[in-house]
Amino acid sequence: MNYTFKTTDNIELSWGTSKILNIADGFSSEEEVKIRGQILTLFGEPLQTSPDLEAAYNYVIIATNENGEETLLTLYGGPTGAAIGGKFLHDYETAEEYEQNNQKNLKIAQVLKDYVKQAEASDFEYVGEYEGMLKIVQKIENGVISYSETPI
Repeated sequence: MNYTFKTTDNIELSWGTSKILNIADGFSSEEEVKIRGQILTLFGEPLQTSPDLEAAYNYVIIATNENGEETLLTLYGGPTGAAIGGKFLHDYETAEEYEQNNQKNLKIAQVLKDYVKQAEASDFEYVGEYEGMLKIVQKIENGVISYSETPI
């Protein structure tokens, strides 16, 4: 099924969401920087930013399929890196309904991940910190990715 993705500025929609999957296929600092640049290309500036690397940015995304059905997702930079979150709803009468909802959200998150990873990365610079011990600089300038950590 095809989906379109758009941002919303209603941060309250992200409350109660949790991680569905990571966007990176492994963990590399350079890949995390590239993913942030790709997200910027697709969705512009984030709804929220923070100097805390474990809460660096947040987007609220509405995924809409060709039937007009909407699903809420989040794109964020968190403790495990760039991730996609969503609501794994618990308001179902049976375990089967609960599992069907979770599997649907996982499939849509995978489509969003693939959409992000195909995009060109925009230039940006982020200066933040990790646990108050490291200064983190993530940057893409003229397509060149850089990442650095220095003790605070």
